Amino acid sequence: MSGGTIFAGTYGSGIFCSADNGASWTINGLANKDLISKDIISMVVNGSVIFAGTFGSGIYSSDNSGASWTEINSNLTTLNVYSLAVSGNSIFASTFSGVFRSTDNGANWTSINTGLTDLRAWSLAVSGSSIFVGTSGGIYRSDNSGTSWTSVNTGLPSQKIWHLAVSGSYIFACIFGEVYRSTDKGTSWTSINPGFPNMHMQSFAVSGSTIFFGTEYDGVLRSTDNGTSWTAVNTGLTNINVSSLLVYGSYIFAGTQGSSVFRRPLSEIVGVVEKPVFKLSLQNNFKVLFSGLASKKVNIQFSLARPEQVSFILYGLYGNAIASTDTRKFSSGAHTVSINIPTLAAGCYAVSMNAGKSCYTNSITILK
Repeated sequence: MSGGTIFAGTYGSGIFCSADNGASWTINGLANKDLISKDIISMVVNGSVIFAGTFGSGIYSSDNSGASWTEINSNLTTLNVYSLAVSGNSIFASTFSGVFRSTDNGANWTSINTGLTDLRAWSLAVSGSSIFVGTSGGIYRSDNSGTSWTSVNTGLPSQKIWHLAVSGSYIFACIFGEVYRSTDKGTSWTSINPGFPNMHMQSFAVSGSTIFFGTEYDGVLRSTDNGTSWTAVNTGLTNINVSSLLVYGSYIFAGTQGSSVFRRPLSEIVGVVEKPVFKLSLQNNFKVLFSGLASKKVNIQFSLARPEQVSFILYGLYGNAIASTDTRKFSSGAHTVSINIPTLAAGCYAVSMNAGKSCYTNSITILK
């Protein structure tokens, strides 16, 4: 977002912009027909300048709200840019050749890898005067604008750090299927995955004391206690693979993989306390065939704080509805319902619970 305009980077179709809160979108440069750039991986704003990191074509900048873009790859030794971050007057870029820094709005880039023992840098985050980089070999912190890096991995498994996010004094790190939180600038980390065993964070947004995660399998998750507990807020979201989030004005925007940009008023999901909760389980006696198909029934256990009209829908990975239940009124308390499914291929699926005006989503994984 820059100057009241929202920008959306796409995979293969360039950058689009909206000046009316997402009601309409127009192409805004970096289209494949014009430039070699194919995938827009990250975008940041520094003052009046917008930066776009791409996969395959390096970094571009615009100082006229996206009307035109300039390639700024001087001294950038790799053109696959996975993340961008701004700290003070410096721009940081993560690549598989480590981290690069520019102090002149991208006119020149300098490699800053002292202390990094793994140069496969996926993600960046800024917390105060500290910069964090997530690599295939863990997390590193710099307290001197990237001049040197220190490993900060106590409590973390030795896995790739896909994403990093910051909310106040809290830092969040995502490995595949699990999120960790640090309250001491990365000195130690604790796992936080209540109720979402397959949670894979892809994006992050903050609205006051409420934080949102965009995930690959669980849609948009909301927390009002800095990640101790989570609620899925997916009403109206037909694709739960959420790759980007933005809070702007009175709305939260969600960009999804291979689909669309969705918008929802913050007033519908911020500060809501009463909510149903539910959990999913597969029957112990479900049948798995070696052909790759599984014949099964999905049991859904849930509880309600008050009587509600409730229904469930089973979705495939790309948001296609596979099976559903009729809408029924349930009393407050605990309940169990089942969805009968003839056959499903092994893979990841999502179950959406619609209760009154609220929607909650959880994921299940079916293995051969």
